[in-house]
Amino acid sequence: MNFRVLFEGAISNTESLRFILMWSVLVGLGGLAILALHGHQQKWSIKKTVWIAGTLNAIVAVVILFAWRDGQRLQKLKELGTLPTVEGKVSQFRQAGNGQKFDSFCVTDTCFKISEFDSSDGYKVLASKGGVIREGQYVRLTYDKGVIFKIEEAQ
Repeated sequence: MNFRVLFEGAISNTESLRFILMWSVLVGLGGLAILALHGHQQKWSIKKTVWIAGTLNAIVAVVILFAWRDGQRLQKLKELGTLPTVEGKVSQFRQAGNGQKFDSFCVTDTCFKISEFDSSDGYKVLASKGGVIREGQYVRLTYDKGVIFKIEEAQ
């Protein structure tokens, strides 16, 4: 069977890290400002304020480390060609709307949720916004942990 590629996302560790670092800096600076103001009002010592800010920064650093490791794992799987794939007809397709903020569907026994608010590098175009997934379509999807990195349609 021949397939044509409808979507192929880049697995980019730097994009994930850039997103996390940007939010970490914003949250860290905002948190530090709040701590400083609160500490000033509560007559906290500089030592206590720095300790709390340091703890928050350590938590952010751990989150960044795990995101970086997951990006490295995905890049390695892609290079080895061992990302999971599923092939079959799209079934149980539900379009976003009526309180549901995502498209959902299954291919064989693997189900997916597509959200335009997802921060991953995978596929995230809702059907109402021109998405390529539709009920009954025969597809081959390359994915990891529910994130679709490649969509191919049978010709």
